[in-house]
Amino acid sequence: MLNILSNSKDAIIETNPDYKKIAVTARPVKDKVTIIVEDTGGGIDEEILPKVFDPYFSTKTEGLGIGIGLFMSKTILEKHMNGDIKLENIPGGLRTIITMDLFNSSDL
Repeated sequence: MLNILSNSKDAIIETNPDYKKIAVTARPVKDKVTIIVEDTGGGIDEEILPKVFDPYFSTKTEGLGIGIGLFMSKTILEKHMNGDIKLENIPGGLRTIITMDLFNSSDL
């Protein structure tokens, strides 16, 4: 989550929109939870959107990112949390959708 929020913050700082917002919502759906992060950071070029989960791929200015954050987030979600992560552009920004197993305290 910290990586996703950090990416949203960085995108907003870089694009400097008039309206700056990061919204996080979560909702249970059966035995899963869906977490949605939406920002007003301008989104990601549709041509490179399929590459953002590749290791060492970054949309950030050189020196500001090494391109492993989203790769690691996806890997952890898939291998350890029976989850998934998707990105989609929305007007003026980006929506990140995370789906994973819903855990309760007895699972820990």
